Amino acid sequence: MLLSFNPEITAAVIQYIQRQEVTAEERELNAVMLLVFYNENDKLAEILKFCVERDVILKLDNAVFSPYMSVYKFLIGFTQKNYYAQFSSFYMKKASKIKDVGLDTTQTSKSEKKMKAYKSIIEDVVSILTNGVIVPVYVKYCWNVLYQTMMKIERHTMMKYMMVYVFALPFNDFIETAMKNAAQTQLVVLLNVSKFFHEVTSPSKDTANEYWKSWIASNCNDLTEILRNYILKNSTFNGIEEELSIELPTDLAVPLNKFLVDECSSVMKYMSDDVSELFLNQKRQSEDIRTRSISLLNQIKQLYINSLIEKQNFLANMSVMTQKIKFLNEERRYLRQLLFPDDEEPYVPDSIDQLHEN
Repeated sequence: MLLSFNPEITAAVIQYIQRQEVTAEERELNAVMLLVFYNENDKLAEILKFCVERDVILKLDNAVFSPYMSVYKFLIGFTQKNYYAQFSSFYMKKASKIKDVGLDTTQTSKSEKKMKAYKSIIEDVVSILTNGVIVPVYVKYCWNVLYQTMMKIERHTMMKYMMVYVFALPFNDFIETAMKNAAQTQLVVLLNVSKFFHEVTSPSKDTANEYWKSWIASNCNDLTEILRNYILKNSTFNGIEEELSIELPTDLAVPLNKFLVDECSSVMKYMSDDVSELFLNQKRQSEDIRTRSISLLNQIKQLYINSLIEKQNFLANMSVMTQKIKFLNEERRYLRQLLFPDDEEPYVPDSIDQLHEN
């Protein structure tokens, strides 16, 4: 039913399982459920492409929330362990040296030194985020889909969207993770690191009124260039889509098909009437196929059992016949001795084994 990729049915399922009303933990489990299903059916590339393309459409329509972005965010979070370990190691060392933590709106005698300290942290962040070795191939595939989509429909904003997908989202995950255990002073530094980084990746239109923004515009072009070059270098996908896969914990969520059976009426609220009817028909057909498949399997099993029984009966009958032949041979010898006591009877074996022995 879902493998046919009917656009409205697939969209309705994702919109329902990633809706804003559920908690972040539930959305994560639902993303696992979705990706496990398509991964097991060798359709991971198709569902990732669907999510990225739909997310672009929502973004161009200025949508506030995107359920498709939630699926991509899960992918990012799932692969962040290597990133975060490196981020934590250098951040704690450098952040502790920043005494005056604010980002100055007006220049002071200490402003230059402070901005250089923040830039040093961002340089390390950029170094991690441009280490393509630790980026999984399925994440790079999403980048390629986004790049190709933007080049087709809105070329002039391509770099803006790529900056978000490739850098801003994983960076935000760093910050959110670090904030959970940060002290108050570290929290302020983290917030300013975040502001600094986002100003590098997505510069403000007006930087003249704030010193820290104008400083970044004048002194961080080297970082922006590194990020842009990395995006262009990784905008192509050289793998085989059909072989794209991900190792996910399959015991964390219920199977998607079972979930849709239980939540069928709720999912249908996200569909038009015509598509709802199509969804129900496909659901009935799937259930019919499943019922027939189970019935066929049961018949095959019964045939196998019957064949075993017939084999056992055949072997039992052969054993009985062998025994009867032996008795008949004995009776034949006895009768011959009675009728012809002086004649020597030729030896007749009771079995093939006796023949070989003699």
